Amino acid sequence: MDAQGKVEENARLDRVAFLDNLKWFVIILVVLMHLNVTYSGNGLWYYREQASYGPLSGLLFGLYGSLTQAYFMGLLFFISGYFSPDSLERKGPARFIRSRLIRLGVPMLAYVAIVHPLTIWIAGLADSAAPDMAGWYVDYVVSLDFLLSLGPLWFLLLLLVLSIAYAVWQGAVGEPAPAIGQRKPFQVGHRSVAAVAVLIAVLAFLVRLVQPGGVPLFKAVPGNFMQVGFFASYVLMFAVGILCRTHDVLDGISYRFGMRWFKWTLILGIPVWFLGIPASAIVAESHGAVPDIGAFFGGFRWQSAFYATWEAFFCVGVSLGLVVLFREKFNGLGKLTHFLTQNSFGVYVFHPPIIVAGALLVRNVQAPPLLKMYVMAAVLVPLCFAVSHVLRKVPVVRRYFS
Repeated sequence: MDAQGKVEENARLDRVAFLDNLKWFVIILVVLMHLNVTYSGNGLWYYREQASYGPLSGLLFGLYGSLTQAYFMGLLFFISGYFSPDSLERKGPARFIRSRLIRLGVPMLAYVAIVHPLTIWIAGLADSAAPDMAGWYVDYVVSLDFLLSLGPLWFLLLLLVLSIAYAVWQGAVGEPAPAIGQRKPFQVGHRSVAAVAVLIAVLAFLVRLVQPGGVPLFKAVPGNFMQVGFFASYVLMFAVGILCRTHDVLDGISYRFGMRWFKWTLILGIPVWFLGIPASAIVAESHGAVPDIGAFFGGFRWQSAFYATWEAFFCVGVSLGLVVLFREKFNGLGKLTHFLTQNSFGVYVFHPPIIVAGALLVRNVQAPPLLKMYVMAAVLVPLCFAVSHVLRKVPVVRRYFS
């Protein structure tokens, strides 16, 4: 690469550094989410500590779980979608698909072959003795359960499907589109942002008529966390990311506009959430009934429509706000942020056995579950990055987990 090429490449990296920073930030939220599930017992995970806690702790567990679930994975799909057009334009559909199969397929194979079994073995120690791993592994392969045991790497599977669909669609369009950067920029207004949220809400409600949120696809096996009921925002946010790149949308969104959506989403979204699941639970318990929380996650019910709408607007508003916030305030890579960026994908892949092992080490410590979650988060998040850093010193690991 000549001097001019290096200048252009550095300029490009500076422009997208905020998305790299946003990615490691969201991946930290992923680790925290799984710790939240570990200590609250709410959600799908390898190990959930069976501990009782009061209503305030339950409210705080639920608040973090619901608010984070609404936007964090959708934001990762947005980032992935944003980077896809450049790669597709540079490589063409065939090479793009081949590179995605390798880039995403190798980590998935490594996960189902090594990381998932290791996590199962560690989680088995909660029952006083490790399981017969030889017998378990044979059954794991013969039963084809390994096809579903992707753990958090369901993200890569869906991303691979979306990437292939995008490449096939682009290849079938016919006339090549104008080169990126030569297309007419699209100006975003309040109506277009609201339209995306409404589209996500409608699609989520329809999907949950047949596949409720929080229910794994196909059958419940350890490590199957594919919850199609939440996929509506993921698919549409991936598409929005593509459109934002191909039409230079992000450059046209002012900081004030994005932060206004961010501010009002938080100001209105959090109280509205309280009017949903928590208020419903309080009313049900006051009448001596068992709260029907599942009504908010599927079926032809007003609760499901309410939650899908709240979730969609929270997803879009928070995502928009975080994108412009990181673009304006965190658009650079220092030593620390470069380290976090380089190791974030490794953290995403390798964190399950680390946090399960950490939780088991302190499971006999008598402390409120919420406090244990905070303390373990302070210990395990840095540990996950350290482990990723060490593992990535191996060349083949560095190649596929960066």
